Order: sequence, then structure tokens, then C-alpha cells
Amino acid sequence: MKRFRTISLALVACLLATVLLAACGQEEEVAYETTQGGREVSLYFANSDQSEMVTETLELPEDIDNVLEYTLNKLLEGPTKTEHTRVIRAGTGLIDVNMTEGGLVTVNFTKEFYNNEPIMDVLASSTVVKTLSSFRDVTRVSILVEGQELVGPNQTPLGEIKEDDLVFSVGADDDDETTVKLYFSDNEAMYLGSELRRVSTQQKDSTEKIILQELIKGPQTKQLVRTIPAETKILSVETKDGVCFVNLSSDFITKHSGGSAAEIMTIYSIVNSLTELNYIERVQFLIEGKKQDVFIHMIFNEPFERDVSKISNAN
Repeated sequence: MKRFRTISLALVACLLATVLLAACGQEEEVAYETTQGGREVSLYFANSDQSEMVTETLELPEDIDNVLEYTLNKLLEGPTKTEHTRVIRAGTGLIDVNMTEGGLVTVNFTKEFYNNEPIMDVLASSTVVKTLSSFRDVTRVSILVEGQELVGPNQTPLGEIKEDDLVFSVGADDDDETTVKLYFSDNEAMYLGSELRRVSTQQKDSTEKIILQELIKGPQTKQLVRTIPAETKILSVETKDGVCFVNLSSDFITKHSGGSAAEIMTIYSIVNSLTELNYIERVQFLIEGKKQDVFIHMIFNEPFERDVSKISNAN
């Protein structure tokens, strides 16, 4: 009798193991079920000016253990198409991802996920939620950063996010505000990093002047540094036939810290910021209303064109 009981318990254990394995297998199947059918999911990125969301198709391999983890890591790698732009900050790592009953996916990222720019954090969250919503049974997403709930622009936790909760748009319903893209130098004066900034248009200044004013204020992101002396005054700014004429006070040069690398960052932080506007192709600098041959070291008397090689790949 004792032996029979032992065998029976062994059979029960085997049956329980089989049921558990079957349940796990079923959970894997749920995770693999996509809205597109087959084994393809959509990775969400931004277009070149980060004004619209774009997608790239990811083919899921047959032999991956965690399909959600694989998908998110591919999202973190960034787009494969040159005309697409990453929104999640470069260097962000995935700590873990879990899906619970009812379709809630909890994603835990490293601290690099935060951009120090509320707009970019919302856009980054949108790409995560949209991407995970490629799986049919994902109903909502909770985003954590180092185990703490992601907070929104008003510093309140975003909580569980549904696909349509976050609107991917740098535009605003408020006619008195607009979004500009600004470029500042990194700490080594090697590359430019970008910031998206909401600004008021109530003063009726041109967008070109607003961009210059914001550049003079300096960056809000800790990893970036100012490129224009704070004492610089904007004497005038005007765009004609695709050329933006920027007339600055002499402080722009006399109060500059100097150094060839810093000069390049200064020039192209302005040029690349202004040429984000689709009607500006080149920038001509004037100092106190006149062309100047050199800016400390650089040739300075001809219009400058946009130079994307100065922009960090992380932006």
C-alpha cells in the first residue's frame, strides 16, 4: 500500500507539472499573438523632425524565450532607417518586463529613460506603449524607471497607460504655444544634443527670434552646455529667400570662451536649430549689423548650411 501511494503521488506530481507547463506554453502563445497576424510586430519611432510617429516592422524569431523582452530591446536599439529618429534616450537599458493576467505589462527601464524634458518623456512613453500594443492581449502598460513609477510633465505618476492615453504630437492645442527643437553642445564640445522645448508665442516674436532667445537661455538638460554667451543681444533676425540673417551684439564674440571646437558648437547650435524650420536653408551672421570676416578663428562672412554630422547619433 505504501508503495502504491508513492507511485500515485509521483503521478499527481507529473500531472501537475504537465498542467503547469501547458499553462506556461499557453501564456507564451498569448504573448506571440500580434495584431498584425503571423510573427510581425511594429516598432514605433519618430520621423526626422520628431513631429509624427512612424513604424518599422520587426520579424519575431521562432526560438526566443521572452518575446516582449526581445521586442523592447529592439526598440531600444533604435531605428534601422536613416530617415527615422530614436525617441527613447540612447543608453537606456531594460531591467525587466512582465505581463500579468488581464493584459497589464509592467516595464522597468534604467534611469537613462528620463530625458529631463517632459515632452520627450511623453513621446518616449508613447513609443513603448504603441509598440507593446502590437501584441493583441496587451491592454495597458505601466512604465517604471529603476523600479519607480514614471512621472509625467506635472510630476504625477502616469500609472497604467492605454494605447490611446498618450498622444504623440509636439504640437499643442494652445495657439499661444509652439514647440521648437534646440541644439546645444555636449560636455566635450564634440557633438550637439537636442532639446524639444515648449515656448510661448504670445509676444508675437518670429519663430526664428524665439529660437535664438531660447538658445541664449541655455540648455535644460544636464548633459548639455550653453553655446552662446548669456550677454548676447539679438539686434534683429530676418529670413529672405531661405537665408536667415542673424544680427547679434558684439558680446557674441567678445564674451565667447574661445577655442576652435567651442566655436564650431556655437555656430552650428544656431544654424542647426534655425534650419529645423523648413523655410530656412542657410544662416548668415551679422555682428552689430555688419558681416565679420572671422569668428575668432572660423571664417564667418558667408552663410552657413545645416551640418547633421555635428549632431549626436543619440538625438
